[in-house]
Amino acid sequence: GKKIGFFDFVSSGTCQKALSNFVNFDLTGLYFAQVGNEIEYKKETKIYAMFDNTQMFSSVFNGYYRIYSNFLFLENIISSYEATLKGFDDSGTPILLQDKRNPKHLEDLNKIHNAILDYAKDMNLDSVNFTDVKLLDDILNCLNSEYSIIDIDFFSKQQLADEFCNRTFDLSDVI
Repeated sequence: GKKIGFFDFVSSGTCQKALSNFVNFDLTGLYFAQVGNEIEYKKETKIYAMFDNTQMFSSVFNGYYRIYSNFLFLENIISSYEATLKGFDDSGTPILLQDKRNPKHLEDLNKIHNAILDYAKDMNLDSVNFTDVKLLDDILNCLNSEYSIIDIDFFSKQQLADEFCNRTFDLSDVI
């Protein structure tokens, strides 16, 4: 009878839907951004997303929200220190894929996470209305090359591995 949240940064609900097919509890998707939920078999999947692709006809393709054109960049920052989940053994213990990231990448990721936390403390963000998704999305415009220079080794020497789709991206190509 407990509610179980299924978190994904940007998702269409495929993993949540697949998991819900073999667990005996309800999952509620909690996503930062949702894409591609128009596929028929996912229509009944319960998902709440800050950036819902039904808002203002937004999608990965039309770019109304900047989150959709920047999510591969952000996937590298809003990332776990653990490898990707592969499955579970018979006792329910998670099985992880072999992590392809090197120790330097994880060290740099930790520096980025700490810098974000330090910034949030320094800026006293308690007064910011984080429910205004358009404001949050406009902040992403600061990543545009007109306004920012992103020149650190983390992005120039690493790849983003998308094990689910079996593809990789050079990080320098997604910023």
